[in-house]
Amino acid sequence: IERLAMLAESPMLASSAVIPDAVELEGEAERIAAAVRATGMAVYSPYGSSAKRRAERARKAGVTALLYLREADRPDRALNLTHVDESTPDKLEFLQDVLSRLPEPYTQLGGDNHRPD
Repeated sequence: IERLAMLAESPMLASSAVIPDAVELEGEAERIAAAVRATGMAVYSPYGSSAKRRAERARKAGVTALLYLREADRPDRALNLTHVDESTPDKLEFLQDVLSRLPEPYTQLGGDNHRPD
């Protein structure tokens, strides 16, 4: 009971949200969210209809970053990390922190300078 009281007194604001692009990706989105939570970062999991509506709900909840999960042929192309809170003092450091908490096989995101294998 004491632990519940402490949690109620100081709620943890979610830093990020994992948003699947399609219904069939919801299970994987939850796995990613659980892995990030296990590292100590609060993750908001909006449920509902479209990815757009989920992102709107996450923004209203005050998250700092949105992590979109989409269908892709390679894991480094499946995630898109978007920074949404302009008041974050060091955006790059925060985004690197989020990336460092991702589970395998998502520990690296593809970029424009990616060379094909």
